[in-house]
Amino acid sequence: MKFSRVLVCIFILILFSSCSGAGTTIDTNETPASAENFVSSNAQNTHEVTDPAFSASSGKSYVSQSCLYMSPLSSTFSGNDNGLRLTVFDDKGYILDHRQTTVTDLGEFSPVWIDFPYTSEQWSKMFFGVNSSIYEEDWLYRPLSTDLWLIDADPLLLMVRFGGGIDDRFIWSIYSLVEEDELGYAQWTFESHKSSAFPNFRFEFDFDFKEISAACMDSKLSDGGSQEDYAIILKDSNVLYWSPLSGEETSPFLTSSEISLIISFEDRSPVHGTIYITDNGSGEFTFTARPVLGHVIMTQNEEYGGATLSIE
Repeated sequence: MKFSRVLVCIFILILFSSCSGAGTTIDTNETPASAENFVSSNAQNTHEVTDPAFSASSGKSYVSQSCLYMSPLSSTFSGNDNGLRLTVFDDKGYILDHRQTTVTDLGEFSPVWIDFPYTSEQWSKMFFGVNSSIYEEDWLYRPLSTDLWLIDADPLLLMVRFGGGIDDRFIWSIYSLVEEDELGYAQWTFESHKSSAFPNFRFEFDFDFKEISAACMDSKLSDGGSQEDYAIILKDSNVLYWSPLSGEETSPFLTSSEISLIISFEDRSPVHGTIYITDNGSGEFTFTARPVLGHVIMTQNEEYGGATLSIE
């Protein structure tokens, strides 16, 4: 089993590194989420946000939707998913890093935005080998940390990661963000006691595609037919199955898992992203799946159970 998982690691690296290389610029055909939920630009220098997104008691979460730029210094390409989930409340914020399995407390998340500190010339010099058009004079920004900023690039909301130090700062990546709930979710309960129940989370892709490359580090995937492995490719089937069974005697059920996907099309750029699966902690083995797959949204499949994925 360990050898199979090593192969999956290699498979995932091959999938995502196949798109590495020179940085990219904004695709003007895409329209990521509006920044209106974050900012009001009536004031000068600092900008109070009065939108209820910052006062919702349950908080709101944001994930990446499109990669607008990736430094050519990067050895891999993350596609539509930068691995981060930003959650904001009225007075605090958190960042969940799926890849590092860490949560960063942003402290007091003041709803204040600042005039952008760089000129067009200064900003352009921070890109490697790219004549970037990703700049507007009226941008506002909100630092999340020394190397991570939110930028109101109306109508886009951007997350920018920097590399280097104060004197040699450069742009590592730029992603547009979308509110997580806009992408949808689906739930499924493992019911092994029911003879009619298929003990796998079912994902149905309700759109035309050329092929789907899927990989999971900790659970075998299946197309419901001949394929069952940690990494499979869908061509003739539009259904993917995920098992919650870990194969470990001490902890037979997974509490979280990720499915890495590359969806290829005949007439458009591929989608690279992730389906995140978590146990809701109720003890009933009910799992929730959420997509970070660009403009792919997820809904509950009422007919067959599990999830239906479609394109906006």
